Amino acid sequence: MLNSTHPSDSGTYLVVASGPTGVLTNSVTLLTVDSAPPLITLNGNSTVLIPLAGAYVELGATAYDTCPGTSLPVTTNGTVNTAVLGEYDITYSATTGAGVPGSVMRTVNVINPVAGDTPLLAEFMGADTPEMRAKFVATIPLGRFSKPLDIANACLYLASDEAEFVTGACIEVDGGRCV
Repeated sequence: MLNSTHPSDSGTYLVVASGPTGVLTNSVTLLTVDSAPPLITLNGNSTVLIPLAGAYVELGATAYDTCPGTSLPVTTNGTVNTAVLGEYDITYSATTGAGVPGSVMRTVNVINPVAGDTPLLAEFMGADTPEMRAKFVATIPLGRFSKPLDIANACLYLASDEAEFVTGACIEVDGGRCV
C-alpha cells in the first residue's frame, strides 16, 4: 500500500525485482484519487453582531483546491434581515476539480440594544434633561440606564462557544424594563 501519493502520480509503472535467481519484472497501474475537500477560509470573523436596523456587509470567503493548488469560486447562500432580531447563517460552498464539495458557515446575530447612557440618549428621549432622565430611569426596575459595556457583554456571550446552542433569541439587556 502506498501512502502520500498525489493524483499526478497516477500512471503505469514497471516494477523490477532482482535476486539471486534472476530478475523479475511486472507492470503496475497506480490510480490515485483526489478526495480532499476544498480549503475554505472566511474573510473576517465566523460570528458577526449587527444592531437591529443596522447594515450587514457581506465579508465573503476564499476557497482553494489543495491538490492542484488552484483557487476556486465560492457560492454564498443565506440572507440577513437586519429588521428582524435573530440568528442568521450564511453558508460558503466550493467544489474541487475532482468534484469534492466543502462548506463553512458564518453566524450573524441581529441584536437589539436599548437606549443607554450614550451620546444618542438625547435623540432617543427627545431631550437630555435631568427631569427626562429621572422619568425614564423610573421605568427601569434596576434603576439605571444601560451602559455600552452591558450591551458588549451580551454580544460577547452570543459570540462565545457557550452560546453555540442559542438560536433566534432576543436577549433584552435593559435592566428589566421590557419584562
